[in-house]
Amino acid sequence: MHNTSRSTKHLPKKLLIPIITILVIFSVVSCQKQEHPLENVLVTTGGAITSTGDHGNIGVLDEERGIQYDLPITVDLATQQGWAKASTCMAGEGVYYTKPEEKTIILIFDADDDLIGIYQHSTIVMSEPWVKTQGPSKADGSAIVNYEHYGIYLFLLDPSNACDSGTGYESLLASHSTLPSYSIPASAESAIYQGWPDPFFCSQGRGEYFTHPEFNHVLMYSSTGEPIGIYQHTEHEMPKPWLKTKEIIGGGGVKVLDKEHYGMFIYFRDNIRACKTTEAAAGSGSPYGGPLSSARSTPTAYVEPTATPEASTMIAIIVDKLSGITTVELTASSEPEGLSVVTEIAAVKFSATLTQVINSLETISYASNTWINNVSYKGISGTTKSENLKDLVPDTVNGRSVKVTVWVTEDRIIKRLRVDGALTDSDSDESKRILDINIGN
Repeated sequence: MHNTSRSTKHLPKKLLIPIITILVIFSVVSCQKQEHPLENVLVTTGGAITSTGDHGNIGVLDEERGIQYDLPITVDLATQQGWAKASTCMAGEGVYYTKPEEKTIILIFDADDDLIGIYQHSTIVMSEPWVKTQGPSKADGSAIVNYEHYGIYLFLLDPSNACDSGTGYESLLASHSTLPSYSIPASAESAIYQGWPDPFFCSQGRGEYFTHPEFNHVLMYSSTGEPIGIYQHTEHEMPKPWLKTKEIIGGGGVKVLDKEHYGMFIYFRDNIRACKTTEAAAGSGSPYGGPLSSARSTPTAYVEPTATPEASTMIAIIVDKLSGITTVELTASSEPEGLSVVTEIAAVKFSATLTQVINSLETISYASNTWINNVSYKGISGTTKSENLKDLVPDTVNGRSVKVTVWVTEDRIIKRLRVDGALTDSDSDESKRILDINIGN
């Protein structure tokens, strides 16, 4: 060591610079690689969970109870498992890898060969945010899945710089502005803001199940509020790794889903210790049966979703944007079909009507985002009196309370309006009127 130190000391100064530079570059790249947040991604369709103190273990699964396996989080692991490169790196998306046995899943990696997302596809009709498409597309324009299907992305990491080497990631989860993808709130608190009720109980080995009436998927959070997974379900028959099951039961024996369906869990954080809190919370050990114990998790603090500063600011900007309308095109639909609603209205009158409706909203809350033509739109909702909607539904009866939800662009321009509730004497309380809106300024 003494001789090495002495010989280095007498090297010409001009040689020291490149040596130092190489060390710095190596150090930076090493740090970025260490920052890659994914440790494992688990696909599972169920299986019994046994209690081992303050967390659970998933037992060995047989064909009748389901399947589970880890998705490869690096290209090296993927190729060892039979995955093959299906595209070059697509800007803002990544590199696609397919496997003959996998009929529903395509993996997406970045330029550093790390897993950043999953593309799922199905020939069966699927609900939003899935869309009918043919793709994804390669650089030459040809499709990886070269037949019409329903598709959806689950981006575990932000794909914006997927094709740049040495990309670092600050956090898990990202939604894409132009591709149909799941948007998962970054915390349980954010989910509550967006209308996902706090379940309070934690299911051992599963987490806290967050459900929303507008979506055919369930979000899972740890008892400390971190997003850990997603459960997708459909009434249609699906191939493996989807599995048919009768119900999903959460912590405390609460039924999360009480109908027969096909479902599949994807976990991107540790689910086994999802309920590890100071109370050693536990819940349902299996999605198929009752609770192992009904210990209550430390609940995520409930944030009252009314009159928050952000929502108030959003309302003001939406109203301001309405004042600049010069043309408007409306496409109307309803549930059930045939409910009365205008399809033609002067831009000035429409602007005044919407301004009145938006300003009259009470109990304002954040609605879940929705996808329209492969673009995600942010939603807010509130209640208003039916008479405020007479210009949109002329046969409206006064004095009724209805729910209004609007979805807006990033610039806070209204793209869709939905009214829930009975506006006329012939409506039921479950009636819905939807207006898709194209505004010209």
